[in-house]
Amino acid sequence: MSEMMPYGVTDDGYVVKGLDVVLAESLARARAAFGADVDLTATSPLRKILEVTAGEDAELWKRLEWSYYAGFPSTADGASLDLLGEDVGVDRRTEHAAGEVTLTLSGGVPGRTYLVNEATVLTTASGTLFTTTRAVTLTATAPEATTPVLALDRGPAGDVPAGGIAAIEAAHAAVYFADLGPATISVANAAPTAGGTTPEPDDVYRGRLVGTSRTLWTIEAVQQAVLAVDGVVDVLISDPLGGVDVSQSYFGLFDFGRRLFAAERRFGEPYLFDVVVAHEFRWPWLPQGPVRGWSGCGRRWTWSAHPACTRT
Repeated sequence: MSEMMPYGVTDDGYVVKGLDVVLAESLARARAAFGADVDLTATSPLRKILEVTAGEDAELWKRLEWSYYAGFPSTADGASLDLLGEDVGVDRRTEHAAGEVTLTLSGGVPGRTYLVNEATVLTTASGTLFTTTRAVTLTATAPEATTPVLALDRGPAGDVPAGGIAAIEAAHAAVYFADLGPATISVANAAPTAGGTTPEPDDVYRGRLVGTSRTLWTIEAVQQAVLAVDGVVDVLISDPLGGVDVSQSYFGLFDFGRRLFAAERRFGEPYLFDVVVAHEFRWPWLPQGPVRGWSGCGRRWTWSAHPACTRT
């Protein structure tokens, strides 16, 4: 700790002692030990030794600063941020694999335009789903177009080889491509898709850690669980039974040792509330079964504390 300025951990954060300060303090100690007339000129062997050791000490101060800030989600990065996420049970996610596909129209009616919109769901033979991120139009005179795609699920499963993306997903095609008439649209990716093993950036992961709820069975915890579902970008929770109704005449007059605000619930009885989500444009909310603990189609879902979830 310097007499003039505090270094290390301070109220304003971690203050690093720079090379100039470290060297000046080393020279001062040398004069105190060997006398004021000790040779500390630029060509002095003693000064050269002090300069080398001061450089190492300055680097040590930088490492100490890094170690200090590595202990906070708002300032940590890389492996340090991963360790902080491990402490709260939030792992760094991988990205969505990306690539391009070529859409080819066959049997198109002359004069008719066929729109393949963004968020069209494509599939591989094994069921890995992708969505287009740009709309394209096909005609009998221009039957081929290329569009970028992203895998719906994160992870290496989205890294498929060339030719792996085989067709428009059947349920999606039945809704949006049912009126093609004699025409058909084929799908193929000339190059492999990639990026499914790429970890999410530090700033995205840091934002999830900072926003992680440290409580259970609260509105914040529910919001966190919903936002963790791929495709959800915002959520609104409606909990009409939550909180204390201070407008009731008996508020403040209860004998808390003998009475309850409401009748006690039976074990296993679900507690229901409404969940309204805003989702990515390319994410299809399909009614076929639950999605990671949630079920529903459209934008109104119900979450139950019981393992069973119901759709409203």
